[in-house]
Amino acid sequence: MPGGCMLLTLFSAVFLIFLIYNPALCTLGATKGLSLWYKQVLPALFPAMAAASFLISRKSVQAALKHLPFPSGAAFLSGLLCGSPMGALTCSGLYASKLLSKRAARWIVCFVQLPSPLFLSGFVASALLALPTKMRFVFLLCAYLPFFASFLLCTLLFFLKSVAKRSISTKKNVQETSSPEPSLNDICDTCLLLLVRIGVLLMFFSILSEFLTIATPQSTAQTILIGMLEMTTGISKISSLNTLSLRYKSAICLFLLGFGGICVHIQVRQAWQQSDFPIFRYILVRFLFGLCSSLCFLFLNS
Repeated sequence: MPGGCMLLTLFSAVFLIFLIYNPALCTLGATKGLSLWYKQVLPALFPAMAAASFLISRKSVQAALKHLPFPSGAAFLSGLLCGSPMGALTCSGLYASKLLSKRAARWIVCFVQLPSPLFLSGFVASALLALPTKMRFVFLLCAYLPFFASFLLCTLLFFLKSVAKRSISTKKNVQETSSPEPSLNDICDTCLLLLVRIGVLLMFFSILSEFLTIATPQSTAQTILIGMLEMTTGISKISSLNTLSLRYKSAICLFLLGFGGICVHIQVRQAWQQSDFPIFRYILVRFLFGLCSSLCFLFLNS
């Protein structure tokens, strides 16, 4: 049995023992996760998912995107405006439509899962942390700087590489195989299936967070660990800690926002429609993003 499968089997056995030992806590965690799903995730994501998937699948839209120098900008904008996992879903659609190469898509997907401005400014910076205006601006700058810089650099490099390839290649008339456009019903079914999987993940990680809360002593490290599993829960707990200054609470929140959380990473993997998702590269890049955002904020507010 491979090491990864053995570890997953062991983890599943331990998790099942915890569920049997404390079913009430399991019910509480599952209720919180499902409540978050049907009250916030489903209404916010389903319309955006269905609309973006429908547009990307249209032949006319694909033809228009082929004439743009940076078709990956569609994935970046959808990730910025609609949140996770819309960036990965759009990037996967561009890859499937051959608007992005395999290598470009596998890199760009690391940079298009951004926290939405409304979530950052309205919920985290204002409601949870209550940052003053100047510090809120620095907070937003540090949150987005690694994403914008990395996306622009990566897009520019792949654009220059594609231009170089086109300049040395000979033109050939290749008859492309035409596949039928998926219907709106098919797209809605696919999006709903993905959202159901996301709901199951939220329920699972909510249960896991509840177990960690009672199984480990309450501390900053425990809260960061919970946030690395499920970002929103961790950020809420960090903001309520009385042992940290506002500066350090903000820096930790930026780290969690940049990293995204294992729950979000699995959602992104589910949204990636191909089998070659670079999961380890993706997690490493997101960890570095979180670290960069946090250190940048501490430096600018020193």
